[in-house]
Amino acid sequence: MRGRRSAKKFFGDDLYVGSLIFRDNKYLLAITKYRDGTLTQLNSCEISALSKESNVLLRRVGDYIYCFWGCDGDGKHWIEHVVYDVGLNELRSTATKKIGFSDDSVPISGFDFVSL
Repeated sequence: MRGRRSAKKFFGDDLYVGSLIFRDNKYLLAITKYRDGTLTQLNSCEISALSKESNVLLRRVGDYIYCFWGCDGDGKHWIEHVVYDVGLNELRSTATKKIGFSDDSVPISGFDFVSL
């Protein structure tokens, strides 16, 4: 799997793109910024192995961009995610990046966040 699928989200005047890529025998989530006609790769982090191409869904919450994508294996489906800190240019993840998902194959969509 060497292709890439992207989803986009505005943050101020910038357009951020989250991409799932395969590079140097590792699966990565890469964050790229588009501004004034120029694409700049900002950061990347290693993720679980992917069994298929998956779209990345980005959602802004305060000064962070939450990045989600669907995964599957052994007949199970889950949502994996990392959080991008825009100000610090850091991708934050934990060893347990998985969010439980049903055993059907419905693609992820429709995430909404509220401020508390």
